[in-house]
Amino acid sequence: MKLSFWIGTFLAAWAGSVIGLVLILPLGLIAAEWVIFPMSLSIAALLAGLSAGWVGTWLAKDQTHTRLLPVIGATEIMAFSIAVIFLSSAALRTTFLGPWIVIGGVCSLLLALTASGAAWRLRGPIQNAGNEFRLTLVLLGLALLLVPIIIGSAALLGLTGA
Repeated sequence: MKLSFWIGTFLAAWAGSVIGLVLILPLGLIAAEWVIFPMSLSIAALLAGLSAGWVGTWLAKDQTHTRLLPVIGATEIMAFSIAVIFLSSAALRTTFLGPWIVIGGVCSLLLALTASGAAWRLRGPIQNAGNEFRLTLVLLGLALLLVPIIIGSAALLGLTGA
């Protein structure tokens, strides 16, 4: 693969992860961090995987396409790992105690590296793009639906408020 493929997929994945984090992390003002942080990483991983997958397919010159579901799965596993490591380690939270923008920046870089690497490795022969487009719409719809459900559930459990 060419350098433009690497740079393009990385930048797309990074933009997707930053957008996901910027949209969800501010909800930490109304809900507990152990609810919001994994949710924001999950949304960021979804957007990073989708971005890297679509841009990787568009930039590929070898007549292959990115298999979206495995790329998203690999990125979600990384997001889950980051959340578990970060939230389970008191020493790590103390070390990174500071602006969430720094923590979000490091997490978005890790997610972007994972998504772009997966987009490079998880390629297959060209198939029907309509199926990938439907998958993208379904996953984005589920993400939009799950955010208020999770916030509502957290409110019912008393995990919101100041």
